[in-house]
Amino acid sequence: MTSGSMTLLAFTCYLLSAVGFGTIIFLRSSASPESSSTLSFGISKYARPLLWIGILLQFVSIGLWCVSTHNSPFASEYGTLSTAAWMIAISFAFIDFRSNLPVVGAAALPVALILLGTGMIHLKDPIAKSTALGGQIVTIHVMAILISFGLFAVAFACAVLYILQNKLLKERHVRRLFRHIPPLETLDSVSFHAVSFALPLLTIGLIVGMVHVFAGDVPKTPREWFMDQHTFISLATWVIYIFYQCSRLLNGWRGVRLQYILVAGMAATLALFAVPTNTHHF
Repeated sequence: MTSGSMTLLAFTCYLLSAVGFGTIIFLRSSASPESSSTLSFGISKYARPLLWIGILLQFVSIGLWCVSTHNSPFASEYGTLSTAAWMIAISFAFIDFRSNLPVVGAAALPVALILLGTGMIHLKDPIAKSTALGGQIVTIHVMAILISFGLFAVAFACAVLYILQNKLLKERHVRRLFRHIPPLETLDSVSFHAVSFALPLLTIGLIVGMVHVFAGDVPKTPREWFMDQHTFISLATWVIYIFYQCSRLLNGWRGVRLQYILVAGMAATLALFAVPTNTHHF
């Protein structure tokens, strides 16, 4: 099978998994307690294996692409977007394994689907020809950033669910849809810990990229690197999450306003993939 067909299969698994995790909410809010538990367990039983199958299929698809092109996955937009989606799926799978929060997948996996779907569109795009892309420094730079983005997506999913849960609680609609979202404290804690792990990785990725440029290992000047839209958005994303951490730890912020910071951070993260770059970005 080709890399494209494997990616399509992974996309399908993620989609079905996201639907499965989301359907748990509908079943629990509409069925009787007895049937609710049985039905939701049955769906989650399939949603999780589908998620892990998708992760495995995507690993194979990225490997096939690298073998067939003799390039790093970061030499193409497809490879970068595909790896970013893969990191989101892995990050959620890890959080779900540790904390048993399947409903978070209903909000996190759609982000992975957006990135993976966009990557599939660019599957046949030209491959960037640069010896710098094969270096270990570039791999560390990109992987650190993409892993951080995966964790940011999980934090974003928790923030969305927190906002919805908070709204329904204020309107006293706790018996309606979304009544089985995890408690606000759990969502806040998971998102905080996700950002706490992701922010140092993003920082390392940015520092490594900066050192790589100033060392003269890439075909661009420091000025070109700083003027690159991708660099600007990456730094803006870093500032947003620094603001989130400082607001929570130093200013004692809690509640919905913190969650909106995470939503803004995810918007900035997705903008990084949507905005074109003037120079060849690493």
